[in-house]
Amino acid sequence: MTEQAIEQLLLPLPLDDQFTLDNFLALGESRRATLAAVAECPAVTLIVGAQQAGLSHLLQALAASRSDAIYLPLGQLKNYLPEQVLAGLEQCAVLLLDDIDAVWQHPAWAEALFGLYNRCRDQGVSWLATSHTRITAGCPRLADLASRLGSGLLFQWPAYSDEQLTELLVARAARRGLRLSGELANYLLSRLARQPAVLMAALERLDHHSLTTGRAITIPLAKQALKL
Repeated sequence: MTEQAIEQLLLPLPLDDQFTLDNFLALGESRRATLAAVAECPAVTLIVGAQQAGLSHLLQALAASRSDAIYLPLGQLKNYLPEQVLAGLEQCAVLLLDDIDAVWQHPAWAEALFGLYNRCRDQGVSWLATSHTRITAGCPRLADLASRLGSGLLFQWPAYSDEQLTELLVARAARRGLRLSGELANYLLSRLARQPAVLMAALERLDHHSLTTGRAITIPLAKQALKL
């Protein structure tokens, strides 16, 4: 890898060590199909889904599972110069671009991404991006990049049902060695935003509170720990 690419890797690119493929639950047929497809690292793939729906978990888990992949949280990097962030990335094997819609309408980013896309295509780099909106050419300067992304695979990441969120909560609690009742899971769903990231953060706080107080996780404890 070039010196320029090494400098790029010095940017703050946090990977949450809790985000692994082992604890990623692809609930529902469409999510399982998407996971199976992206595991093969096709040339160009775009996944469109709601915010806080688990897409960052998926991309970070893929990055953690491969030594030849680079993960970029574009929503966190949008205030950097795109040339600084994207330099030399065509030398990796798999490029994982999270929240591409965060920079999509910025002309400098669109131009830099288009250049990177062409370099990645020439080098055979797999390109996997996530977005919270459909990528369309809102102005002529974005048309070329929109066309390139539209030429690959497109997956819709559906919203989670309450039943799936309950299953997710119970399963992730079990991985922590916790027993979470269906009643408590339903209580959390009724009080918190119905988003996997929000619920997982609440579960982590409950686990920590349970450990520090020595109390089992119950609805009264949840009320106290989460101030519900």
